[in-house]
Amino acid sequence: MESQIYFEKFTDKARQLFQRANLHAQVKNHTCIGSEHILYGLLDIDGDYRYLLEHQRVGVRQIKLNLEKVLVGGPSPDFEDGEILPETTRGRVVCQNSCEEAANLVNGGYVDTGHIFLALLRDEGIAQAVLSNQKLSYKPTRELVTNRGYLDNRKEKLLGKETRIMFPSSGLLLQL
Repeated sequence: MESQIYFEKFTDKARQLFQRANLHAQVKNHTCIGSEHILYGLLDIDGDYRYLLEHQRVGVRQIKLNLEKVLVGGPSPDFEDGEILPETTRGRVVCQNSCEEAANLVNGGYVDTGHIFLALLRDEGIAQAVLSNQKLSYKPTRELVTNRGYLDNRKEKLLGKETRIMFPSSGLLLQL
């Protein structure tokens, strides 16, 4: 249940990403959601992370092809309709690091696709290895975010009709 606490801070697109990750894990007959499934879920949806890929001249299609090479199907477990799989340790670390990235980027702590992408680059799991094969790494990508503001959270991207953004340096609370 610990992961449900994390998901309260996730935008709709980020939640959709994890629904897709759950589906990809089940399609491959895996019993847990790992970083590789999270990466696959990320690649299925549009989001801020695509600006980071485009800037570094890396295509979604190529990452998916490389990901498919390392994803091997497992034995056929019996899944119930709508079953939500637990995360692996690596999957939990990605969730935690996504929250940390969002908090550090002063956007009220709401996690969007770009924060998850950064967390995948920070991780030491399968997803990071696949991204590394595409010459993607955390430090240069993080610098793009901080220097060029690629992950600005606009009002329409945040959860709910009413959004609160806390600016830690000033203590200012902005309610939209």
